[in-house]
Amino acid sequence: MAIDAVKDSDVGVICQEVMNDQIDYSHPNPDYRCRQPLGIYRAAYFRALSENREAVYAAQIAYAHKCGMKMFASHRMQLSNFGFPINQPFFEVPFISAHPQLRCQARDGRFCEFLSYGYREVQDYVIGLMLESAAQGFDGVEHIWIRGQHLLFEEPVQTRFREKYGDVVDCRRLPPDDPRLMETRADIMVEFYVRLRQALYAYAAQHGTEPMKIYAAVYFDLESSKQDSLDVERLASQGLIDGIVQCKMSVWEETDDVRGEDGLIDVEKYAKKAESRFIYNRRFGNDMDIICQGIPAYRAVADRYGVDFYTEVQWESSCPVQEFVKAAKQIYAAGGSRIALWDTQPSRTVHLAEWDATSRLGNPDAVCRMSKEDTAYHTVYKVLSWGGRDMRYINPSWRG
Repeated sequence: MAIDAVKDSDVGVICQEVMNDQIDYSHPNPDYRCRQPLGIYRAAYFRALSENREAVYAAQIAYAHKCGMKMFASHRMQLSNFGFPINQPFFEVPFISAHPQLRCQARDGRFCEFLSYGYREVQDYVIGLMLESAAQGFDGVEHIWIRGQHLLFEEPVQTRFREKYGDVVDCRRLPPDDPRLMETRADIMVEFYVRLRQALYAYAAQHGTEPMKIYAAVYFDLESSKQDSLDVERLASQGLIDGIVQCKMSVWEETDDVRGEDGLIDVEKYAKKAESRFIYNRRFGNDMDIICQGIPAYRAVADRYGVDFYTEVQWESSCPVQEFVKAAKQIYAAGGSRIALWDTQPSRTVHLAEWDATSRLGNPDAVCRMSKEDTAYHTVYKVLSWGGRDMRYINPSWRG
């Protein structure tokens, strides 16, 4: 249904969030099912979809290709038992539960509920998920990096820091924007991407297929992404990613109030603060001015290294459809090159006027034409009657 809805648009790539064997679909969480009336139905739906995913994905990919579109498998790259919106908290991820020692650690040594990419076992596990998507026939993978932690201050990070910079300072006391800390984490993530790229190329060579492309969905701006271990420019410059998806979100570590006179983090104050307040915070919203501020730097990276670049436009639930055209025009004016739309099914494509507008946002010339007047992007017909019911006075579809 989702593919059929967008087949006549200028959409070139569809990213399908996928299921795989990392979830234990045979044992849904009974506590959650008791609290949620729809829990039993949803658990059964996810289990059935998982059991039939090979056939489902094959059919989706074939139809997308028939419509002239590429199909990517979207993977949420954080690894936690509460980090998979399409199926959590219905099910558990056995690998995560079985390896608590591989979790990220905060500055004060406490474990966080995310596995760390600093451990080779975690990297191997994720690479295996990507190879499964390759076997299913997807044209590429989209890595969604924007909803969790991936590298903090666990032993592999500390070891790598000492090897690179010595014992001059404990990396756990460095501010989050310290170049040495960001570089250490970026080194680890680059190595993960090197290993992933090699694995995908080896799979393609073995099976006579094209290597899957890799898109990285990252934060508002380059700096926010780099603080979260993703040096997008390094990844692009080394040919490790094929596309950048600039999302309308950022996560930052709030440490200004726990620094000592030397400017370094006071770990005791940090630990005390964590008892009553969150250390890590998320900025999320539809402020197109903030989004557009990050476009020039991303666009420069994309042009310099020949990778695709998409900017996310706001979600449908928070604004009228006229705002989509306005936002797209603003993105192009700021230097954006392509538009990314999240949750196109079911939230966007079920409203005809909305989809008629958003489906054409990838064409800058069309956006300019549509923005000349409020109704230039769609045609409105007044329905006088429907199924024998008089519709002259009440609009049967308030949204279009």
